[in-house]
Amino acid sequence: MTEQDAEIAAVQVFESSFNATVAEVDKRPDAWPMIVIGVWALLETAWILVSFFVCTTPSGCTVPYLRVFGDNSANIAYGITASWINASYFSGWIIYFLVSFIQFIFWILAIARVNVSLFQAWTSFVGLWGHAILLIVPWTFVVLNILLITGWISTTDDSIFLLIVNGIFWLAGTLLHVFLVPLIEEWAKATSVYKPYDPDCKCDKCVISKYVAPSDIPRALVACTDNCETQCPPKQCAKNDKECLKTEWQRKAERREKLKQIQK
Repeated sequence: MTEQDAEIAAVQVFESSFNATVAEVDKRPDAWPMIVIGVWALLETAWILVSFFVCTTPSGCTVPYLRVFGDNSANIAYGITASWINASYFSGWIIYFLVSFIQFIFWILAIARVNVSLFQAWTSFVGLWGHAILLIVPWTFVVLNILLITGWISTTDDSIFLLIVNGIFWLAGTLLHVFLVPLIEEWAKATSVYKPYDPDCKCDKCVISKYVAPSDIPRALVACTDNCETQCPPKQCAKNDKECLKTEWQRKAERREKLKQIQK
């Protein structure tokens, strides 16, 4: 066997022994669920602005924010409790702000890697239950307006449009959160574990107390190594990066030897 053949065989051994590490790299969850939820939060945030300023009645009307917060100069029902439609607008603004706008802000922080866990926690609880329960309120007020005031056939106000839009945001948003929240939780967990590789990263100095027994020093050194890898993760190897796989395999082999010494 030539030296080159021996090297190829050694690399194959390293590849075989390092399958677990490659699998770890491969199984990292994709970010697409987080992106989908973030874009949906952006759409609902945009709806706050649209529903605040845009009149959706075909025959024309006073812009919604004037109907809810204005006066009676336009000879219309004004105030939050003046009509079911006004109540629908106002409740929608409050709920979309609390659920979607804040979620969108946390999404931006997650993209910037400032705070991933905050976005995950908000989406898992407020995002999910806010869509499933709170977003029922706006379209319920619209249904009450149709049943009690205008009727389904003769309605000429914003009822049908508001019912369709709020119904879509409620149903689609709830389904998206139900199916994507578990994936986002996996992504957030993986993101906190798989930090980007930084060749200039410096670990904290390993300090072992003078009161540590000599027999416990190897255990303390391993703890220092684990802490360093948390602060400055090693390079994650691509499947075809033989040299990186070899180095990583050797590093893990050395760590296993240290653990064997501790267990003796």
